Parts: sequence; structure tokens; C-alpha cells
Amino acid sequence: MKRAIVLIAVAAFLWALPAKAELVTIKIEAVVDDIVEAGGYLNGRIKVGDLITGIYTYDTDTPDMDWLWGSESPFVGRYHYFNPPYGISLSAGGFDFMTDPAKTNFLVEIVNNYYGDAYHLRSYNNLPLGDTTSVGNIEWILQDPSGTAISSADLATTAPLLDD
Repeated sequence: MKRAIVLIAVAAFLWALPAKAELVTIKIEAVVDDIVEAGGYLNGRIKVGDLITGIYTYDTDTPDMDWLWGSESPFVGRYHYFNPPYGISLSAGGFDFMTDPAKTNFLVEIVNNYYGDAYHLRSYNNLPLGDTTSVGNIEWILQDPSGTAISSADLATTAPLLDD
């Protein structure tokens, strides 16, 4: 089975969809501004300027599991999800990149004022592209070296503000 390793740098725009109870779904729209495609598994179907659309879903009642990494830092919140409907789904260039609902392993990590701020999503187990190309991690990171964009390591009910 082929394994795709793809890095797509994007300029992203986010909006929060209406939250249902404590379930939060964030809509993503992004424009591809760089591509590194080791192995050519995507056959050039994703190009600079293409639109990426999708969503990710998490629950604000999820406990911070930072202690699993041997720390309980007030600066870092790590929130793991092992069941659907949590995870990420993105579409670009006719491909659908999606957390595998049968083996969900999805992380939302928030770093507040610890050598800057970061908002990090990672889906470890994902559905393959077609029958032959597996997808490694689906990962997205927003970073602010000034440490002013994020005010808490807690999960929010709204999308992060990219202007921050």
C-alpha cells in the first residue's frame, strides 16, 4: 500500500458553526499557497491557489489530558478524542481527507503563552485516498510567537481568530 506524505501550507479562514450542546464544529476554508508532495501520490491534482474546505469537531467537556505527557502545565491543553463524531474532514483537488470513524484518534492542543501561542489539530488515523494510498497524519498548526493570540489553554466554543 502506498503512503502519501503531503505538506500543504495554507492561508486559512475559520468560522464557528452553531454549537449543539457542548459539541463544537468549526468550518475551515483555506487557499493552498505551497505544496510539498513527496512521491507524487496526489498526481498534481492539488495546486497552489486551490480551495481547501472542511470541518473539525470536538467537545468542550473533554478533560485536559496533558498529564499523559508527564506534565500538567497550565500553559498547555491537550484534548484527545477516540470516538466519532470527533475528528477532521477536508476536501481539496477532488480528494477527501478524513479521520477514520472506526479508529478515531484526534487531538486538539492549545498552547497559551509558553514560548508563544499555538493551536494544533492532528488526526492520527485516517481513511485512505481510494483503495491504495493511505493517509498519515492530517495536521494543522497556527502559531503566534508573540504569545498574544490565545488567552487560555481551555477549549473554546468559537473558532480561533486568525487576525490574532
